[in-house]
Amino acid sequence: MFRRLESVLATLGALLLFTLNEMRLFNERPRIADTVHGFTHGAFLRAFGAPEHVYLGLPDLAVRWSLVALTVALSLWALTDSFARAAPAAADKRAP
Repeated sequence: MFRRLESVLATLGALLLFTLNEMRLFNERPRIADTVHGFTHGAFLRAFGAPEHVYLGLPDLAVRWSLVALTVALSLWALTDSFARAAPAAADKRAP
């Protein structure tokens, strides 16, 4: 199905980075708003089936949404790469 796996492996790597960041936020960020240290943005995170309300700072939000954008972009790359390779192969099979 996949001739070259670079795009798929890059997507899996980005998803792994996103997951590791979510675990870091879940374990290290306060559960109560801490305005002195800048943790004022609430977010719901779920790890191991336990939803928790944690408070994030601006750097945490920037990293979190940057990893989301990276994962989505790499997923789209993997999809377009897979379908772009599948289309010429299907056209070659139809030719007499």
